[in-house]
Amino acid sequence: MDNENFNIEKNTTKKDILDPLLDPVFQTLFNNERKENTENLVSCILGQRIKIKKIENEYSLTRSSNTEKVGRLDLYAETYDETSFIIELQLENKFNMAQRLIFSNCAKISKQLKRGNDFKKLTPVISIGILNYELPELKGLNIFQAEAALIFSGIKPETRLTNLQRYFIIDLTKVKKLYDKGSNDPLLNWGMYLKDPKSKEVKKIMDKDPEIKKLNNDLEELSQDEQLQREAEFWRMNKINLEWDRASIEEHYMEVRHGEAEKKSAKKLARKTKPLKLLKN
Repeated sequence: MDNENFNIEKNTTKKDILDPLLDPVFQTLFNNERKENTENLVSCILGQRIKIKKIENEYSLTRSSNTEKVGRLDLYAETYDETSFIIELQLENKFNMAQRLIFSNCAKISKQLKRGNDFKKLTPVISIGILNYELPELKGLNIFQAEAALIFSGIKPETRLTNLQRYFIIDLTKVKKLYDKGSNDPLLNWGMYLKDPKSKEVKKIMDKDPEIKKLNNDLEELSQDEQLQREAEFWRMNKINLEWDRASIEEHYMEVRHGEAEKKSAKKLARKTKPLKLLKN
């Protein structure tokens, strides 16, 4: 009887909260079912309220031919006024984030019009990069968020060339330092939560910020999902073992997501992968 009680207690124990910066957790926390979280985050970044119509995870950009490069986005969202949002999460510096954002943004804009359409029908595409490292272009700047815009500089003061393309960079490595300095930027609350949702500072933030409180409630609920736990653990191990081949990792991840690889051992997966060689300076 004691053993039965122990097993019941063990199986119903609340699981630890998952890391929101792991790909499958981030995509689930901000997916179409929880679009309010995405609305709140993007509204905070833009400084104006938006209403999202739909969200797609792992959105693939279409191509006209087999020779065109395909881009896959972490999150893609559209508002009711047809503004598009591309949200990319990158934890390690691949030395291509600026180019990646520009490519996906331009690709999305270029697909909006067909032959004969007026350019006035183009709608804005806003790209947001959430980074866990310092972007080289922003190195040394005491800011954690920046907007890179197409600026026209001439005789007149600098003027934005267009609102059709906008790029926002969120640098999570600078969040804690600025928060400790007493900055009142509400976006810092989001950065602090994504960086470490279990910190003592975040507990204080949740008492004052209902949007972060809701985000935490959603993450706590999601953290009890066994399927998401498996996906998160897989990506966490990938984060530790950086030498795994990315293509094999993504292939196996999709198998895990569809419940086809629950019984595969880590050893069997390791035999299928080849270690990456570090580039020499």
